[in-house]
Amino acid sequence: MQANWLKETDAETASLKAQLSLKEAEAAKAIRIYGQVSVVEAVEAAQATVSKDVELASSNAQVAKVTQDLSNLHFSCDVLSVKASSLKFKKDKLIETTGCGLRDEVIGYKLFKEQIKAMQDEQVKSLGDRVAAIDSDLMEMDVHMDEEFYPRCLTTIAEWRWILSHDLKHEIMKCLQSPEYLATLGGVIDHAIDKGMQDRLPTGIDHEKTERGLIDIFAYNPFAKADYVTAINALRAMDFPLLAQLESFKYASMADIIDLLRLEGPVVETLKASQLQPLPEQLMILIHQLEN
Repeated sequence: MQANWLKETDAETASLKAQLSLKEAEAAKAIRIYGQVSVVEAVEAAQATVSKDVELASSNAQVAKVTQDLSNLHFSCDVLSVKASSLKFKKDKLIETTGCGLRDEVIGYKLFKEQIKAMQDEQVKSLGDRVAAIDSDLMEMDVHMDEEFYPRCLTTIAEWRWILSHDLKHEIMKCLQSPEYLATLGGVIDHAIDKGMQDRLPTGIDHEKTERGLIDIFAYNPFAKADYVTAINALRAMDFPLLAQLESFKYASMADIIDLLRLEGPVVETLKASQLQPLPEQLMILIHQLEN
């Protein structure tokens, strides 16, 4: 009985040992598998870490590139902004300079017209005085005319009547249309325009750099004012050849004097000038004889 129990006990012990060995084998296998799994997981974790590091490095490189591109773009924008500001400043400066120059030219032209008008009035007055003196001489000549030939005397009277009624305007117009006067007046106009432009140059320089002076300006003419004064004095002191010719014609015939005063050139085409021209019928007086 006890032997059977021992056998059963041994059998159970052997069975338990077999089961224990099986369990130990399974445990060892499980441990081995766990170790392999741990290795695989460690490898995968390492690979994941490396991959993340690579991705992070790539992302950082892309971020750095984008940052650099953005910085370059900001720099380009700043450069373009500076260029745009410079161009706008130059444009505004050019508009301001051009506007000031045109305004100054208009003001200078108005002042020049006023000066020319005053000068012409003075010249006309001077011519009037000289013509009046010549008229006085001509009237003195009329007193000493030969009265022996009546028809000639009447013709002379007609000629004098024409001269006394037309000579002042006629002589002034002929003097003002003489080539000498027009040439001198043209020189005055040229020098006056040059002087007006030179007078405005210092104002334009104030808008530029302070180290620049009038001597640096190509268009600057330091003799513009002196040339203008010289031209004005030449015009004021001008001696018209017609007046000298009239003085030399003091004892000439009336026909020669009238021919000397006859207008010539384009001025004759004007209506007012044509009315001043002497006509044959104006220089004749009809002689009426008494009937027997």
